[in-house]
Order: sequence, then structure tokens, then C-alpha cells
Amino acid sequence: MSGVKVSNYALERETAQRVERQGELQTRQRQLNGLHTHLDGMLAAASAGLQRTFAVQVAEAQVWLAQTAALTRSVDTGSLSALEAAVAQERSSIARGQAIMQNLSNALNEQADAMGRELANRLATFEVEWHARRELLQQWRKPEEVEHWVKTITNLKRLFGEQAYRDMEMALSLAISNFASEVSEVEVLEAKHQKRLYLLDALQRVCKSMGFQEIQPSISENPEQRGSRIIYQVDTLDRGKINFYLSLDNISSGSNLGTEYCFEEFDKLSLQLQEKFGVMTHFEPEQGKRPIKIEKNEKTEPVKGSRSQEKHK
Repeated sequence: MSGVKVSNYALERETAQRVERQGELQTRQRQLNGLHTHLDGMLAAASAGLQRTFAVQVAEAQVWLAQTAALTRSVDTGSLSALEAAVAQERSSIARGQAIMQNLSNALNEQADAMGRELANRLATFEVEWHARRELLQQWRKPEEVEHWVKTITNLKRLFGEQAYRDMEMALSLAISNFASEVSEVEVLEAKHQKRLYLLDALQRVCKSMGFQEIQPSISENPEQRGSRIIYQVDTLDRGKINFYLSLDNISSGSNLGTEYCFEEFDKLSLQLQEKFGVMTHFEPEQGKRPIKIEKNEKTEPVKGSRSQEKHK
């Protein structure tokens, strides 16, 4: 029979449910594909430094991408229960993916910016401290030891430029700690040196007041090493010459003064150093004891067991 024919239609309940689940599954897969594309793009745009800095968040994203890549399936076949299970799995994967994307976005943006600002400030402070202490370090350390800090700062700036904030954070903390220890060491040495220079000035003045003649200006035993001994030579003019050696921790001397005059002169020197300049010294033999001074016309007591005693027995 010719002509247009019209009929209403209805799906059986299970068929209707299968069609609905197929449509929802398609929608969920499109959402999943969108998350895949966005996460791939975020990882591709992140620098290698940021990926190392936020390795946990990056690893989470990579694992999720690998796991969900296998979820694509045909929506035309399968039982209702299989479709419902697939939809539930897609929903769970999407929710997990959204959370991971949010964490990664927060890390690569807000956290990275905050870390970058903090590290930039810490690096700037460290660099200022380095320049303030550089001259002092150059006076007490070898050139290659000073150059080590120049290279350290250069490397920290490289890590910052690469956005390797986690690596930089560890390297910067270690550098700050080591630098503080080294500065503390050279400050102790410099303080000792300044005290030694005061002692040298006091010694020169006292020697002059005692009538000693300076043989030559004070010199460093090793001009390339600030901590080496300072040598100061004087001539007493009537009793011999004295060489003073000033180290960072003590003062020593060598002289050709006669024994009967030697400690007498040094005691006078110590007395004036303390009275005029507040410098306390007490010269003693490096080995043995001071010789006992025998006054004129003073008799020495015989040593027990000597021949002189035996003659009187």
C-alpha cells in the first residue's frame, strides 16, 4: 500500500538503559580524552627543572595517563552490566584525573611562583653576604678556595634559571651553611691578626723607648700568607740583637744577649708592654728553666755529693 506511514516507537526497558549508558560512556570518554590532552600539554610545557622540583605531582599525572589510556572501548557492544561497570570506571578515572590536574596546576603555578620568589630572595641575600665577605676571604684563603664560591653562586643561578627549585633549595641551604662556617673561621683568624698588629705596634714603641735600634721594618715570614709569622728585629746596641717572631697565638724571640742580661731585658720589656699598652707577656725559655741569677760576691751553695763536700768530711 503506497503513502506515508507513521508509527510511534518505544524501547524495551533494558534496551533503553543500554542506549543511555552508551551515550553516557561516550560523554565520559570525551571528558577523559580532554583531560588526557590537557595533562599532556601541561607536562610538555613544564621545564625539566620544574618537573624535577615537583616530581611527585608529575609522576602521579604520568601514572594516571598510562592507566587511563587503556580505557577506550567500543560502546556498541556489551551487556548492560558491562556498560554500567565501564561508566562507573570512567567516572572514577575522571574524578581522579581532575584532582591530579588541579594538584599539578597548583604546583606548576602557585607553588612554583612562591618557591621562585623565596629562593630568589635567599639567593640575593647570600650574594650580598658573599660580596661583603669576599675581601676578607681573599686575605685568608687560597685563590682557588675563593673561586669555589664564585662557581657556587653561578651554579645556583643556573638552577634558578632552569626552575630546578628543589635542587636549588638543597644546594643553596648547603652553601649558606658552609659559607657561614668558613666566614666564622676567617673572622677568628682576622681577630687574632688585629691583636697581633696591636702587639707589634706596642713592641716597636717599647723597644724604641728602651733605646733599641730597629734593624729593619717588620716583615712577614711569608708575604703570600696573612697568617705567617711577623719578624721584627732590633739591636740593643750594647748587649746584642733580638729577633721577635709574632705568630697568631704567641710571641717568641731569639737573641745573642748574654745569659746574665737576657731575662733582665725581657722582664723590663714585659713590664713596659703591660704598663703602657695593656699587653701581658712573660718570656720563658722554650726548654728548661731560667738560669739562677748570681749577684756579685754571692756564694753558691755546693751541690750535695760534690768534691768540695767530700774534702770537709
